[in-house]
Amino acid sequence: MRCAVFGCNCDNKSKKNPVSGVKFFHFPKNKDLAKKWLHATGRKDKVNLKNACVCSKRFSESDFKENLQHKLLNYTPSRYRGLKEDAIPNKNYLHNLMSKSVHVLCSDKAKRLFFRSRMYFRIKELNRSLSSLTLGKKNDQNCHLIFLYSLLKIFVGKKDNCKYNMRSQKGQLSKS
Repeated sequence: MRCAVFGCNCDNKSKKNPVSGVKFFHFPKNKDLAKKWLHATGRKDKVNLKNACVCSKRFSESDFKENLQHKLLNYTPSRYRGLKEDAIPNKNYLHNLMSKSVHVLCSDKAKRLFFRSRMYFRIKELNRSLSSLTLGKKNDQNCHLIFLYSLLKIFVGKKDNCKYNMRSQKGQLSKS
């Protein structure tokens, strides 16, 4: 069996990651409770509720039934782990998984997109300041702004869309 919770790797038949002391619980037959369980798994794909299971790691200790005999004898059998009828898998597992592995899950593409979005806002700011420039006049601030604008456009990959070019020899601005 394999745990239906998104991101959980508990599998009792896995040779790579063998788990011991973990019990699997089938989804309840009560439709309302089964919907709550399904929501707690965090899965967006279809799950066959007849065969799907959730491992005991996804429940808190308060979700398990207490056997008075086991409690008095200070005995906790590994095989007896009955769930209470209203038990729902712990949603905090998904939150913890996402918060701990944000840097691991963040791909290079996502980092590039974030960086490009920051560059986009910088280009917008430069566009605003470039709109107030007077073309044809030599001005160090104008040259600097257009140079930055050109670099940002080239870096982002939109070299063809540059509105302004800087002539490096004369230091003049011209519209392209």
